[in-house]
Amino acid sequence: MSNRTSKRVSEFEDVHIVTDDIPYETLYRVKLFFESEIDQFMREIGYGDPERYTDENGWRTIRKGSAIGMVGITIEEKSVVLHAHAFVMQLPSDRDLIVPLMRELLEINATIPNESRFGINGSYIIAGITKSITKFEEDLVPYAIHNVMSLADDFDDYLIAKYGGTSKSRG
Repeated sequence: MSNRTSKRVSEFEDVHIVTDDIPYETLYRVKLFFESEIDQFMREIGYGDPERYTDENGWRTIRKGSAIGMVGITIEEKSVVLHAHAFVMQLPSDRDLIVPLMRELLEINATIPNESRFGINGSYIIAGITKSITKFEEDLVPYAIHNVMSLADDFDDYLIAKYGGTSKSRG
């Protein structure tokens, strides 16, 4: 089996190439293209100047309802990767709530009809998508951001109410 993937070229055509042969400059241009896609989506949903919501590493902060998320594009091991993550809640301090919460999140993950999933990042439950961009997919950026932010916004109030968030320090 060969190590081939697809990537979007400046003419927006799919081509197959050996990933080891992709120059960093090309990956960087693809990264910039998808960052501009994020900015365009942000403008379409009401963020007049996406640069105001962009940190020094290029991560954009976005909000939907009560959910706050981060979206970014990175270059990792000769590929460009889309990351979209939204904070859902802090892990509960009551250790008796951790196992039921994890079980419920796994059950939800098994039934979600898209690529968004719940996970843990540090002491937070997050909703997220991490996707290697190996070929051009129309509307990939809006699809990923919308699904992650909707998942977080749809479940955060319910999960916080049921599992109580954190009222004391985790030890």
